[in-house]
Amino acid sequence: MLMVRTVMNQVIAFYPQAIREQIEKELPTLALQAGQLGLEVMLAEHQGLRYAEAVVRPDFLKMGRVCWGATNLLQWRVPPEILLGLKAILKFAAGGGFDPARRLLFAIATRRDDPEAALCRFLLWVAVRLNLLIATWDAPEVEATGSLAEIDDVAEDVLRDVLDAGDFTDPELRPLHLLVSEMMLHLRADVSVRFGDAMTELGTAWSEMFTTADAIRRVRELDARDAAMFQPGRSSGALGSQQIADRFPQHFPSANAMEQRRSRRSRSSIPTSPPENRFIDLLREIGGEL
Repeated sequence: MLMVRTVMNQVIAFYPQAIREQIEKELPTLALQAGQLGLEVMLAEHQGLRYAEAVVRPDFLKMGRVCWGATNLLQWRVPPEILLGLKAILKFAAGGGFDPARRLLFAIATRRDDPEAALCRFLLWVAVRLNLLIATWDAPEVEATGSLAEIDDVAEDVLRDVLDAGDFTDPELRPLHLLVSEMMLHLRADVSVRFGDAMTELGTAWSEMFTTADAIRRVRELDARDAAMFQPGRSSGALGSQQIADRFPQHFPSANAMEQRRSRRSRSSIPTSPPENRFIDLLREIGGEL
């Protein structure tokens, strides 16, 4: 997987030697996992599934793990040993340092019948929806209206239009910026309509929206593990303990581990302020994007 190695080689250069060596040992495994994910995305595309459909289905578990895991990653508490390196990476990205890699991602994504190209298309879709979430993080009402979920299909359509029309050899081109900017326009329009509808209905609809927004706001105050329990993402059916553990194996090695965590959390108070050094907080501090 050319894309995986290209990006990872850029990223690990910012970390201390010991951490670089550890990541380098994991690169072959990471490349194989990326290849498996690419095949799963390719299968979903061949079956005519939209990405938003595939990520909620248990038979496309890898796609779901990446989609909902990326959202959950925003609340990950960054370990002290990589904090400085990650800040440097985010500043480098904000300054356009990763733009050549992003253009390569778009260029690969234009290919057909290629697992790596399918992987790149899916990762671009995930990146767009993640950037929209970051941009609206302090406005949980946007998610409460259903606009973020509704915009997923639009994002895939716009992405495919960009891939069909784009020439990604221009060094001045920033295709991900353009894509996210266009999707922000779609999102604003959708939110405006939904708020207008809620204002018209008032009563129950208005109350439910703000109740949901308050619940989302509270979840956004948590760290990644607790957030995964309370907001594990959409699903085609009920998400029980085993399904949540399957979706977030980095947090819960088993359904029992998830249930024990939930039990401990239910007996303790919800924190009044977010934990320090979460990924989302670093992003907002530096003004970066993904």
